Amino acid sequence: MPLAAAPAADATAAGAASTVTELSTAAPSAAPTVSPTPSPSAEGVTPTQKLEPFSEIDEGRPAAIPGTTITTDPAGFTPTGTVNIGGTKQSGSSVEVTLGTGATLCEIPETAATNWSCTGATLPNGAAIRLVATESVPDGTAAAPGETTVDVLAPPTIDGDGAFLTTGLVSGRGHANSTVRVTIDGVVDANCSAVPVQSTGYWACNTARPTGGPFVIRAQQSNGAIAGGQLSAYSPAQRVTIDRDAPASAVITSPTNGGTVASQTFTVSGTGEDRGNIDVYLDNVPVCSTVVSGSTWDCVVAGMTGGSHTLVAVQRDAAGNYASPSTPVQVSRAAASTSPSPSTTSPSPSTNPGRPSPTTQPDNGANAPLPGDPTNPGDPGDPGSGGSGGSADGDDAGVPPVAPTDEVPPNSPDEALSNWGSPTTFGTSLAAPATSATAASWYTAPLLALLFLALIALPLRVLSSTVRERYFRSGTQLTGRNQDRRHVEPEAAPGPVAAWLASGILVTVAAVFIALTGGVSGEVRYLRLFLAIALGLVVLNIVGTVVAIRLGGMVARIQPTLRFLPVMLLAAAIAAVVSRTADLEPPLVVGVFGGAAFAAATPLLQRAQVNLVQLGVTTALAATAWLVNGVVGPGQGFWALVASETLTTICLAGLGSAMVMSLPIASLPGRAILEWSRPAWLATVLVIATITASIVFGEVHSIAAMLPWMLAAAAFAALSLATWAFVRFIEPQNR
Repeated sequence: MPLAAAPAADATAAGAASTVTELSTAAPSAAPTVSPTPSPSAEGVTPTQKLEPFSEIDEGRPAAIPGTTITTDPAGFTPTGTVNIGGTKQSGSSVEVTLGTGATLCEIPETAATNWSCTGATLPNGAAIRLVATESVPDGTAAAPGETTVDVLAPPTIDGDGAFLTTGLVSGRGHANSTVRVTIDGVVDANCSAVPVQSTGYWACNTARPTGGPFVIRAQQSNGAIAGGQLSAYSPAQRVTIDRDAPASAVITSPTNGGTVASQTFTVSGTGEDRGNIDVYLDNVPVCSTVVSGSTWDCVVAGMTGGSHTLVAVQRDAAGNYASPSTPVQVSRAAASTSPSPSTTSPSPSTNPGRPSPTTQPDNGANAPLPGDPTNPGDPGDPGSGGSGGSADGDDAGVPPVAPTDEVPPNSPDEALSNWGSPTTFGTSLAAPATSATAASWYTAPLLALLFLALIALPLRVLSSTVRERYFRSGTQLTGRNQDRRHVEPEAAPGPVAAWLASGILVTVAAVFIALTGGVSGEVRYLRLFLAIALGLVVLNIVGTVVAIRLGGMVARIQPTLRFLPVMLLAAAIAAVVSRTADLEPPLVVGVFGGAAFAAATPLLQRAQVNLVQLGVTTALAATAWLVNGVVGPGQGFWALVASETLTTICLAGLGSAMVMSLPIASLPGRAILEWSRPAWLATVLVIATITASIVFGEVHSIAAMLPWMLAAAAFAALSLATWAFVRFIEPQNR
């Protein structure tokens, strides 16, 4: 066949393929000439049809396969900086997810599944961050990569290590040219509602809060160019104590005014505020620094020349407030010396911009530069003033300056053995009454109570009943007759001989659990905390168990006895582990371990009445302790802190115990109430859960912070229902 017999431009793809085959057969020694490819715009021809004949003659090129897909959760905007990524692929292939810059986020190995995912991918802040999913198939075929975009704005950071002291200045890092807003105890601070973030990422503001605390502080940021200005999630909580009060002036006690020193090196000593920083100036030149221990301080001055000189000490407290300079002390040397002058051996004021001149009255932070400001790397960035101390490029943000060799470390053995009156972080994030009284708190609290009922209490009842039915059916009893187990309980066993000893051991173990929820260290203040927790548990169990059950017996006109509830001790251990592992603030705490025991013939109504009284008394006691603690405040000193920590223990342990005891399982009070009246049980659970949510979680939490716990509760509910369905419907069919 002649070469001129090529297919026409409007031939179909199948006709073109047969023509090419005929050319290769008729003229094997001549290179076949293939007609131009029909244009995709030609009538009846599509790009897919155009490729089909060439895939048959060019076996080295793989055929196209369906493209890869990619989606993100959340889609469109993530306020946390992390997303879950997923999509579809071909069976047996692998996927690599990269940013638009080419950086790899995650890799999915070859699997037979057609769906893929990678969770918790961290993305950079910005608008329309591009994600690309590239698929690789072992046989060399190729798929079109999947692409998507998402806006990202992670929370800003707050400088500090979780708890710090400040004059009111707070600082941190955020996305350049964004706006940061700071909330203190759940309320947006008036002075920090719209703090600009510099191009270096640094931000700082002076809060409007007066002296007091500890306060719980968080920050969010927004950017008009990202997600239309939506707010990011909250930053991790920090506990901040504000001290705006300037300390008293330091006093130089040695050398005395008008005295002399024998050599060019001598010791200056005096008095000041505990843990305050002292800078000693010789003729307006800083010559040494130290820290007040207890109420005294001393430091060594070297290189004083002969003649008369003036000594002045300037004190700065732990928060960063400067005191007025001390009364000047005139001192001289008996003979002249050839030693270099202080101006050549000590740094000049120009080389110490962070220290005020003793001849200038300090402004006590009113006009001080912001902490950690890159343009002012001096003392206002000291860790004691809020943990700022950032540099312009952020490489050494939060790194404290090198302390002088004669400075007493804050964590010295002397302090660890003498800080009986220093506060701890236990319960400091507990919402104040004023915060929990806000409309937002009482609006969200019932919603959290409903979630507790729907995702925890009811599924736990279903799971408990299913397990009891599966493993403790009536037909498997070894002794006794089959009875209605709901209404019959054994006679109360006599208490142990050493009841007080057993109770003391129980309270000690529970106090250890609770103290460990926030972490402890080798300092005597944690011994004080342990004693306060133990005292709170004693009060809670006496009032919430002994008094409450006696009062319930009077209401029901019966005489119940006391018994130990082992499930409550198990709940206390689980709550402590969860709180410590998840770093919950406030922690989950359980502290009531006693319940009522009834005679076998006691009617269910009277049992329910006694248990309702116990739950009501425990909840009321916890709420009262919370109100009293909020009115009195944390206080200062050993006894004030003992009182505050005792009240905090009664509040947290009382509410946590009421929540656990309301559950309708085992021998807990909630079970007797449910078996007596379902509406009464529902009302009891909702009331206790609402009060607990408002008090313990009185601050408005972001959805991003609550979502993991909601998902965990939903997973538990799903598991409980699945177990019930298996035992009820599937297992009988398999017998």
